[in-house]
Amino acid sequence: MIDLNNKVALITGSSDEIGAINVRSAVRLTKLAAPHLKKTNGSIVNVSSSYCMSKAALDMFTKCMAVKLAPHVRVNSVNSNKLHPKST
Repeated sequence: MIDLNNKVALITGSSDEIGAINVRSAVRLTKLAAPHLKKTNGSIVNVSSSYCMSKAALDMFTKCMAVKLAPHVRVNSVNSNKLHPKST
């Protein structure tokens, strides 16, 4: 099990464990929720970022689901990144 509070463990952890957290969980939840979301014109919002390979996979999964589930379900991704303000 990867300690989610330990950044070194997140970077060096098994790609299977990281993929399970970042990608497979979204895939399983989407599969389970899609029938209900189609009936109710619901939305899916995945939370991603730009720091690892599995997040890139999540971004591509989001794009694919947006095409597949349209027009009944909106699928989007929120990608957070650190902002570095200009020093004055």
